[in-house]
Amino acid sequence: MDFSQIKEAVIEIAAEYKYTEVLSVVNNTNESKSVHPIDFVVHAAKAVGEPSYLLPVAAANFCLLASIHLVDDMLDEETTGLYRIVGGGATANMALAFQSIASQLIYRSALALDKKDVILNSFSAMMIQTAVAQQQEKQVSFDQQVYWNNAANKSAPLFRSALFSGAIAAGATVEKAHQLASLGTYFGLIIQIGDDISDVFKENITPDWRSPSSNLLLLYMHVADYPEKTFFQKKLSCITGTNELKKLQELMIQSGALSYAVYQLNKYEEIIRNRLMDMDLQYKTPILHLINQLTEPVKRLMAS
Repeated sequence: MDFSQIKEAVIEIAAEYKYTEVLSVVNNTNESKSVHPIDFVVHAAKAVGEPSYLLPVAAANFCLLASIHLVDDMLDEETTGLYRIVGGGATANMALAFQSIASQLIYRSALALDKKDVILNSFSAMMIQTAVAQQQEKQVSFDQQVYWNNAANKSAPLFRSALFSGAIAAGATVEKAHQLASLGTYFGLIIQIGDDISDVFKENITPDWRSPSSNLLLLYMHVADYPEKTFFQKKLSCITGTNELKKLQELMIQSGALSYAVYQLNKYEEIIRNRLMDMDLQYKTPILHLINQLTEPVKRLMAS
């Protein structure tokens, strides 16, 4: 199974309904260089040991992420979001279509009916949890517990569902699939922290700078004590240029914000490794590979 086969599975259903805008989105989607829910599906199946019936499950997870991204871009007012081109209504409609295609992919698959049922239930629970978290994230709060609750509720459901559906497709019992899926909570937190680090250390001003309560490092800069706190907060409210950005990035390193974020990332990595060792899985290497894929970019940043 490769990425082109996953796209073809989605295209087949979108073409059946003659939804040309969805077809365009799928055709223009390139294989991600970063870790994707599809990777969680595949590695969960490999950990169970019987990676069969993966194509429809992987394609469904592709659709669910597409749906989430379409909506999330609107909520975050991303400058590169598709809604900027086709409008919010059309984008929301496509998000609905991707969710429906995900369900159709599972419904039409060769999976046993009981497996279809638990996978579809996992998908629906994940989508409502994600929607609630996306809405809550828009409510500004500089309470760290609110940040951690939002991070766990927004990122984790998608990866729990991907691990669960991959394990079920590979023949795991529901109990074992839920056990493996529980790691998705910590994977989601690692991904969120990694994204937060990446977003504030890019060469351009990302939307995170306008929503500091939603980024772990910027939240740290708001609640922690450090010598240039007043200067940082003053500049943060009116940051416009590259020179200002670089200065604020330097302060995040000097103040300990980056170290704090990396500490949290390492903590959740250790939790995953410890829990994984206690699990009765045929192969644990695929999950360890996921951990390394997710943490390597941050480790490279720290080494630079």
